[in-house]
Amino acid sequence: DDAFTYCTGLKEVTFEYGVTEVGRRAFTECTSLLYVELPDSVTSVGADASGSRGRYYGPNPSLYSCCKKV
Repeated sequence: DDAFTYCTGLKEVTFEYGVTEVGRRAFTECTSLLYVELPDSVTSVGADASGSRGRYYGPNPSLYSCCKKV
């Protein structure tokens, strides 16, 4: 949870295959975040993970109900 919270200079994130979870509020207040790419190994995205900022791309759209779609 809160992994990148307040990383205001963070613009994009690409997780490698093998990551299985993005915790709650992972990107809250990441005001420059534009894009997060998730591999198909991700099976869980925590509540408000995007902090209403990032755009997520990944193979399973049902995981991203908390996030904006690309």
